[in-house]
Amino acid sequence: MCKYDFARAPWTKNSGNKIVGGNEAAPGSYPWQASLRQYGYSGGFHVCGGALLSNRWVVTAAHCIVNGLQWVVLGDHDRRKSTKAKQTVKIQRVFKHPHYNDDTLVNDIALLKLQSAVSVQPVCLPDPAKEDPAGTVVAVTGWGTVSEGGHTSSVLLQANMPLVDDSYCVDVYNIIADALYGFDTKVDPKIMMCTGYREGGVDTCQGDSGGPVVVFPPKGQAYLAGVISWGYGCGREFIPGVNVRVSAYVDWIRHIIDSN
Repeated sequence: MCKYDFARAPWTKNSGNKIVGGNEAAPGSYPWQASLRQYGYSGGFHVCGGALLSNRWVVTAAHCIVNGLQWVVLGDHDRRKSTKAKQTVKIQRVFKHPHYNDDTLVNDIALLKLQSAVSVQPVCLPDPAKEDPAGTVVAVTGWGTVSEGGHTSSVLLQANMPLVDDSYCVDVYNIIADALYGFDTKVDPKIMMCTGYREGGVDTCQGDSGGPVVVFPPKGQAYLAGVISWGYGCGREFIPGVNVRVSAYVDWIRHIIDSN
């Protein structure tokens, strides 16, 4: 059951310079947060985030599915430390959305079935009939880079951002696509949602992809509004980040889980 009863650390817009523009989350306050790990000759390292939907299913971004991706870590906070809360589980099977496009990042969503069940609190799915309006505050979390082109964080970071008006986000990325040769990724508001401040300074970045974009309503349970997907730069002025709109995929998610 996706019941939330954990205390979160306070966040203010100028409280740090991480995730970009966030601060350290309280350990255990985002229990559904997953770290996807790739293993190679040099050992294992964090690739992307994810969100636990049930005791054996994690949702992430399809572009995070790379060669060598074998494990999901849950209950983590400081990636440098080993704790009793940390649970590492092998990925049994991967389900990319059948219409995912690696060039345009359309349908950038995937499900991971874990080899064994975990005892971690999952996050609720959104109501597919409900649309969150522009200005709705969402929480983003991850171990991604703390600045554009910077280094990743060892501890889980958080930031609050508003949802951006769809038409504004579409216009911004149309301008970018027209100005940059080979930039073919555009915003489809039916399946994507945008986050950020006009003045920039707060954003997700490399390594945060696949992670959760969560709404904590005044009443009711927290729910997964988005999956961190893509953007042009990190925390740039006037340029929002782009996320998968999870409400558009609830039926697909339930179908995959129920039939597997």
